[in-house]
Amino acid sequence: MTTVLHRISDWKDVAARIPPNTRTPAVVGLVPTMGALHSGHGALLHEARRRSTVVVASIFVNPIQFDRKDDYELYPRVLQDDVAFCAARGVDYIFAPAIEEMYPEPQRVFVEVEGLTEHLCGRNRPGHFRGVATVVLKLFQIVQPHLAFFGEKDYQQLAIVRRLELAEPAPQPGRAVVRAMSLPSFTGGPGIDRGRRARPGSHQRICQARFGGDSG
Repeated sequence: MTTVLHRISDWKDVAARIPPNTRTPAVVGLVPTMGALHSGHGALLHEARRRSTVVVASIFVNPIQFDRKDDYELYPRVLQDDVAFCAARGVDYIFAPAIEEMYPEPQRVFVEVEGLTEHLCGRNRPGHFRGVATVVLKLFQIVQPHLAFFGEKDYQQLAIVRRLELAEPAPQPGRAVVRAMSLPSFTGGPGIDRGRRARPGSHQRICQARFGGDSG
């Protein structure tokens, strides 16, 4: 059964009931998304289910990573369809917060990953990767996953996410980013917005990369 959570406190209540010190400790796997889920997300959810004992999919259209207001407003919100999609793939929990839950006040503090966000896609998308890094760090601190699953298609985003380990004051011990094939639809996941879609590619191997293992 897939449970939908809308508040940070709801997840904290769930997390408090996950036994940390059993003979086989729980492994929490997080798949961050902005919804409108497709087969690429399905591949990430499948891998998360295979490698985790508790699978959490986040669905949050992150306003601070869009450099155009119309892109944000036109982004599809189809939560009911996404819940059914996740349920069919064995997701345990969906964290689908409102904007007010993630940003209770206008956001004044951002995560900047210097040396990785200013080049390539970031050159023509001011503030985009800053918004991605900020929301991913928030999700890491809320969910505290052992594994986090991201699409391999956006290498620049993947390199930025790995660097976030340095920004966390108390990261989950042993956390790893798992990268897997993810095909774009309207978007390609938490780091690709409308009008900037990558072309679908052939299936890529699934591999694991430890934080800090790739400087980008």
